[in-house]
Amino acid sequence: MKSRSLIIVLFASFLMLQKLFGAETITISSPATTDVCNAKQYVYSATTTGLDPNKSYSANWIVNPGTYTEGTISGVKVTWGATTSTNIGTLKVQLMVGSNVVATSNEISFTIKSIKHIKAQIPQFGGGGGVLTLNPCVPGTLNLGAANIDVPGTGTPPEKVLDFKWLVPSGWTVQGQTSDGSTWIESGQNVTVNYPASTTEGSISVKGYHVVLGCTAELQESLPMDAVTVKRDADFTLTANKAYLLCGDTNPVTFTVSPVLSCATYYWNNQPASSSYSYTITPDGSTDVTVSVRILYGTKQKTLTKTIEYKLYDPANPPTISGPLNVCMNGSSYSIANLPTGATIEWNQSSNISLSSLQGSNPCTFWANGSGSAWIEATLKGCRTVVLSRIPVGTVRATGTWTQNGITHQLNTVNFVNYGSWVQTTVACPDANSFNWRLTGGTGINWNQSSGYINYMNLYLNNSSSYGDFILDINTSGCGLISPTYHFVPGYSYGFAMSPNPATTELVVSRIDKNQAGGESAMLKPKKEKFRDEGFKFRDKNQEEYSIKLYSEKQGLLKSAKTKDESYKIDLRDLPSGTYFLHIENDYVLYQEQIVIQK
Repeated sequence: MKSRSLIIVLFASFLMLQKLFGAETITISSPATTDVCNAKQYVYSATTTGLDPNKSYSANWIVNPGTYTEGTISGVKVTWGATTSTNIGTLKVQLMVGSNVVATSNEISFTIKSIKHIKAQIPQFGGGGGVLTLNPCVPGTLNLGAANIDVPGTGTPPEKVLDFKWLVPSGWTVQGQTSDGSTWIESGQNVTVNYPASTTEGSISVKGYHVVLGCTAELQESLPMDAVTVKRDADFTLTANKAYLLCGDTNPVTFTVSPVLSCATYYWNNQPASSSYSYTITPDGSTDVTVSVRILYGTKQKTLTKTIEYKLYDPANPPTISGPLNVCMNGSSYSIANLPTGATIEWNQSSNISLSSLQGSNPCTFWANGSGSAWIEATLKGCRTVVLSRIPVGTVRATGTWTQNGITHQLNTVNFVNYGSWVQTTVACPDANSFNWRLTGGTGINWNQSSGYINYMNLYLNNSSSYGDFILDINTSGCGLISPTYHFVPGYSYGFAMSPNPATTELVVSRIDKNQAGGESAMLKPKKEKFRDEGFKFRDKNQEEYSIKLYSEKQGLLKSAKTKDESYKIDLRDLPSGTYFLHIENDYVLYQEQIVIQK
């Protein structure tokens, strides 16, 4: 029981000792003032509680901005040191045991009587910086005033800075003092600055300087204003009274330099010196006008160049190609709006449309010779050449085929068919709404349109003298009514053959009936079928005359004949071995064959 009582007494004693020595504190005593002088020493005291007599204590004083000496747990000597970034000081202390912090004091803030962090300003230049441009040819005066600078921590009303230092370009004067461009000139808050006519440039700035009353004799300077750059120059521009010239324009063009400097001398196009800031030149109607001017002013010079170009047309009213969206097979007109005076036109187009007007016409007519997407463009030529933007167009053209005896042929304006059997035609056309065949002439022909399929037409020629002339009326969305013509006539019933090849002494040309057995397979292949040409409309003639011509590459035409005979022999005995060319021609076809003579 006694042992238990002893333990309780010891524990209570431990708690009492912990309470007495375990809660160390350190506190900075309130100073007499928190408004302090810069670079002046102040003494501050501190009090502690709860210190353990068995421990060794020290103090770590934290001063910002500034320095301290004789720092102990009971006090310190502080010298405040304002910077260009702040005049607010703080002070606190850490209670240390060895390297360990056991307590930290309260922190006290101070206002340092300093202007080092204050940036001076000239209100008329705002916050400073920027550029002041002055005419280099003209002297002048600036009345400048610095903004008020109040010294912090000096009470109400605050102490004011009355003295300022000024920086101006070399040769300028501040209250009669001439600047070298780099040395600050001491003067008051408001000054008169005079500047000469000169191209010398530099900067304008100001800063305050002051000795705070009641403090040390330290001369403080504020931060200088961001310098204003003084530009004794001119941003010259060379302009003309015309932005461009149209082809053929020979009216004078006047070039002008601005701004106008009274001390400037001008050298236009390398000509002698002139005091004139403008220059007039007469163009020739086609050559671009280029003017150069060298400007001398003070110790500086600048050279400007400007070119006025000739244009084929006024950019505000550009020429354009206009016309319908589709080129029709019977022709569509296109024109160029705002065509420049004196300009010529060279039309160009895709291969599936053709020009039917004279090249260079305006308006100009095109017709569709094929189908599918197409385009039209124009090149304008004058003192300049301009290619106008290509315009896309569609084509509206009827295309078709005709079939006879199981063989299909392309439908042409003139179609040679066999008489005595039916021919079926099929026609297609973009944007077509309806088709209607009309027989406009013919003899010995039977024909009909298939019910419900009016783009189909069947015809029958009764004999070799029969023929039929048709118009196909097609109503289209893009071209309205188009009416292509088609002619159907009996085809030529014969062809030609030749043998032998190679030949030795003679060559035989024979006319062969297509309808006889094996006749068509023995015939030569035509080089040109003239009956396909637009407007061709011959009738079949069994005894038609044909021509025969024999050529050599070196000597040209060697032999020729015209005959109606079914066969004709060409004597080759007088010709040496070699390669020759045989032409056979009648009203329908032209044959061109290579033959070889061997001896």
